Amino acid sequence: MWDEATYANNAIDMLTNKNYITVMDGSKPDLYNTKPPFVIWLQALAMNLFGINEFSVRLPSAIFGFLTIMLTFLFSLKVLKNWFIGLIAALILLSSSGYIGYHIVRTGDLDSSLTFWLTLYVFAFIATLIDKKYQKNLVYLLISLSICFAFLTKGVAAFLFLPPLFILSLLYKNYHLYTHKRVYYSLLVIFLFCSSYYLLREWDNPGYLKIVWENEISRINKVVMEWQVKPYDFYLINLIETRFYPYSYLVPLAIVTFIFKNKNAIPFKSTLYLLLVSCGYLLIISYPSVKLSWYDAPLFPLLSLLVAINMNTIIDVIKVKTNLIKSILVVLLLFNVCITINNNTSPKGKIYTMEIEGAFLKEIVAIYPNLENITIFKKEDHPEHYDQVLFYKKAFLLEKNILVELKQSPVFKTSELVIVCKNELKTILKDTYNTEGIYETEVGGLYRIIDEIKE
Repeated sequence: MWDEATYANNAIDMLTNKNYITVMDGSKPDLYNTKPPFVIWLQALAMNLFGINEFSVRLPSAIFGFLTIMLTFLFSLKVLKNWFIGLIAALILLSSSGYIGYHIVRTGDLDSSLTFWLTLYVFAFIATLIDKKYQKNLVYLLISLSICFAFLTKGVAAFLFLPPLFILSLLYKNYHLYTHKRVYYSLLVIFLFCSSYYLLREWDNPGYLKIVWENEISRINKVVMEWQVKPYDFYLINLIETRFYPYSYLVPLAIVTFIFKNKNAIPFKSTLYLLLVSCGYLLIISYPSVKLSWYDAPLFPLLSLLVAINMNTIIDVIKVKTNLIKSILVVLLLFNVCITINNNTSPKGKIYTMEIEGAFLKEIVAIYPNLENITIFKKEDHPEHYDQVLFYKKAFLLEKNILVELKQSPVFKTSELVIVCKNELKTILKDTYNTEGIYETEVGGLYRIIDEIKE
């Protein structure tokens, strides 16, 4: 649905057009999706390996969702020197409805990949601040590559953590980092890589940079769709009430770490750094009037780790039956993981308006596998509302050699098989033609055109 369907179509077009630089919409450059093509590359690769289907579209998101969880655990194990914090953080992340839900790890969108790369460079940078052994050229190269891949995933969104990270570099006299050439080499690598992609895309698709400026950069002060305008505290309220509930109420427990841990200790520093980076990112995404709920995706690994650190601090402070408390906590979190995943799985048979024709087409093809031609009668106000059914149109042609035609007006031939789902379009069809009902459900109907009704 929505953006997921757009990216899925881009991946099919990349697979067929063999243009790996410019994201295509059929035979033309896509002016709706102007993001770099990293996720589209992966989706096209998955389609080449596993076929053109939902699994291939969503596989990259699932993989990066898993990698982000593992990254959170490994950071705790290697940098914080505490496997229990990593386990708790991973379970909190798995049971955060915002992270597990729509538009991040369960759908074929860009945000799961973006979250992984952002988390990787944030964790790597914090590691250099916590432990001097990570202040190496290899780590800075990792940070640079992470920013570059984040850029390849979602353009300018890759840089949103840089301002709060710069603030971190000024704490604890960390500004000595800027005396090393590797910092400036890293910035040069990032600049050359990102600018080279933009120039290459502009060369392949003249006018691309102008569209990027209008759609991604200057859009910060523009309102494209009124329904996207939200109050300043939109993300904060969402995190508190739903997307990071109930863990959002445990974030203030950071005060416990600040009180009971030495300011030079790893728990104190890591809590301070994670809190400042999270708040900085939240302030940045809250500034534009246009807000989309999934823009908070990169916050979940940071907040999960923050809460886990402070849970561990509280257990340390209590010092009574700590192993028992830890075991109970793990069991409770596992239980919440099951509940969260169950709640974020659509009930069987539930079909949203945007996916109704595609879902019904899949059902028809499963029931009548020998079909060679079929028409979908669908009329929408916005071009992007056709993306979902266009995915199945392309997929069935390439995978099953079934020709699916999409018509917006009721002009049909005798014996033509027509799928129609919306009641108003069914009325138009039956008022214009004598039809034979082949297959009908509450979702839609498949009709054979007999002849035109003469007035």
